[in-house]
Amino acid sequence: MPVVHLDVYHDLLETRFRDIRFMDSLTIEAVKDKIYTMTGTLAQYQEITLVNREEKPVHLCLDDKATLASIKAEDGFTLSVRDTNMFSLARHGGLTDLSKVKKYEMSDADYDKREGTVRDRHRKRMASDPEYRAEVLAKQKAREELRNSWKKECEAIEIGSRCEIFPGGCRGTVLYRGRVIGLELGWWLGIGLDEPTTKHDGTCEGKRYFTCEPNCGLFMRPDPDFIKIGDFPPTLDEELDALMKEMDEESESEL
Repeated sequence: MPVVHLDVYHDLLETRFRDIRFMDSLTIEAVKDKIYTMTGTLAQYQEITLVNREEKPVHLCLDDKATLASIKAEDGFTLSVRDTNMFSLARHGGLTDLSKVKKYEMSDADYDKREGTVRDRHRKRMASDPEYRAEVLAKQKAREELRNSWKKECEAIEIGSRCEIFPGGCRGTVLYRGRVIGLELGWWLGIGLDEPTTKHDGTCEGKRYFTCEPNCGLFMRPDPDFIKIGDFPPTLDEELDALMKEMDEESESEL
């Protein structure tokens, strides 16, 4: 029997079902039944318009006994469905907006009671398999060591300490010390540089760790090969000014 390939468009779902096969002998009533299985809109609430390839309406399907052949439906035409049900679940994104769907959330305590879960299998294997237990504990210890790497070095540096960065000789102030989400495990120093030489401002992945001028933020390890703590003037210019002033005072004293 002849087959016609039609698109189906639903106004509330704003969805187009493409290239759907219909027997051209199907009545509009049978077509509505098929569309119901696709969209969830009951037949009595479907107002169907046949639209041609140029997206122009060519027939309003009011006669449920008419066939697709009788209304001259052709390949590439569209059955445009208007949902007339004022209480349709599809209205206002009810069937397409996932944010409106109430999701089931299991508490950690309830999940802990379930059997056959990843957590349950892990717990049982930890109790019954000594090699597995030893491997897991070794990984946990190694991770904890990584989390605390550079901690002593950071804690030895006071917040507010002046520093000089190598290579480059940039100077700044220590404004933060601790872990930073988004960087490698371990402790970091947060430096507010005197001059804008970076692309950061004391934040990492949207979280602020310290406040500084734009393009003056820097996270680095307290590695003595790359950072020196000391009584460094805010800028080299100020250091030069201080030196020139000292030289002027010495000259005056000699006179």
